[in-house]
Amino acid sequence: MTTRNRAGILEGVLDSYTRLTAPPEGWQVVIVDNGSTDSTPEVVRRFAGRLPVTYVLEPQAGKSRAVNAGLRRVAGDLILFTDDDILPCPDWLTQYATAAASQPDYDVFGGPELLKWPCEPPTWAICDKTVRGLCFAHVDRTHRTGPFAGLLVGGNFAVRARAQVQIGEFNPDVGPMPGAYTMGNEAEFIERLRRAGYQVWWIQDAVAEHIIRPEQVTKKWMWSRAIRAGRGEYRRDVASEGPPKLMAGLPRWVIRVLVEQLGRVAAAYIRRNERDSFVARWYLNYYAGMLVEARRMRSAVSPKSRR
Repeated sequence: MTTRNRAGILEGVLDSYTRLTAPPEGWQVVIVDNGSTDSTPEVVRRFAGRLPVTYVLEPQAGKSRAVNAGLRRVAGDLILFTDDDILPCPDWLTQYATAAASQPDYDVFGGPELLKWPCEPPTWAICDKTVRGLCFAHVDRTHRTGPFAGLLVGGNFAVRARAQVQIGEFNPDVGPMPGAYTMGNEAEFIERLRRAGYQVWWIQDAVAEHIIRPEQVTKKWMWSRAIRAGRGEYRRDVASEGPPKLMAGLPRWVIRVLVEQLGRVAAAYIRRNERDSFVARWYLNYYAGMLVEARRMRSAVSPKSRR
């Protein structure tokens, strides 16, 4: 678990950890403080006698750097990744331990992530499944336990240590991190696992709740996240499928879809439908994020384009 300046939320999450059922083999919680300036160290110290805590300080900001610092301190053969705003169910650890023991051919595991809202969310914030998933990491419980080809979320998945060692650490160039970053460090890591041939096993009852903060249920925050999500998706597409066909140095298909989305934004505005207007603008930002990342990646390899 990485954390940065969320001492209040972290205290409640760690308190929920005291009610977890420990697996027979034992467990360890590695908490990486990514340069917090609040009372995070004191919060962790208060739980040192109640939980098997290992505290790690990574002062350089960036979640991937913090995760990598934690990976160097893990001792088990199954690494469970989570966040400081995730509340797991009481049998969370034993669900993962049982699945890992009973499915030796699988090296990646995941479970549902439900949403814990600060208040009743507005319809426009939750009406679109993709928007809800990419903004709030929501994955419901509809998929039964078994092989899984769908989306895993960063706050509720596990990898065998042997697989992590083979594919390496998290990419430090992918956020969250300060500034206008490319989102999706866990998605990029999981995609590398899948490309390396590691199979995913879904655990329907390994449920965790994601605490949604009030500032996240705003149009500004969600539109900003759309840009970061689009940047991350474009980077992963290039890594798995290769560079797309370009027009004026930019991906042709993204330009086409972006123009189509502008039409949807205009149509929703004319209809004065708040829900449709928000979703159309969200996807417009998402595809715009892809163009931002395409230009950024091209500039990184082409001195001419930098000029």
